[in-house]
Amino acid sequence: MALFGVPLLCAAGALWTDRAGRGTAAPVLAGVLAAVSLGWSLIVALGFAQLLLPSLLMVTATFVSWADRRPDRTAPLAG
Repeated sequence: MALFGVPLLCAAGALWTDRAGRGTAAPVLAGVLAAVSLGWSLIVALGFAQLLLPSLLMVTATFVSWADRRPDRTAPLAG
């Protein structure tokens, strides 16, 4: 559970935060959770490199969420 539990909980927390949050604080918290997941994956990646890809995808999703919620954007991103 400790091996896969930390990235799983971080991903679930980031998804819940991004869905429930309305302001720009949601991408910040999702980014913190993505950084925790990425750090855990880098520590554990010495033996399990497949844990790194989901964490990198979470970091990318955080940037997309932040770009979509910027205050100077007038319309949401297409898609």
